[in-house]
Amino acid sequence: MAAIQKWGNSLGVRLPKAFVDQLGLREGSEIELRLTDESIVIAAARKPVLLQDLLAGCNRDLRPEPIDWGANVGREML
Repeated sequence: MAAIQKWGNSLGVRLPKAFVDQLGLREGSEIELRLTDESIVIAAARKPVLLQDLLAGCNRDLRPEPIDWGANVGREML
């Protein structure tokens, strides 16, 4: 259980060290706050997934061989 405490002109909650360690948080970490019907949810902010990061994790040996579909017959090159 935690208590809400006065922190300047705001109110704050201290996060237990075990929670912080499990989520890999540190001072300055961004978090998400969500309000539900009867709860406040605090979650580690999700970083956006970038295509370059996904491609960097691909195994080059598993890439398929190029397929030759023949000569261009329409406006494919436009």
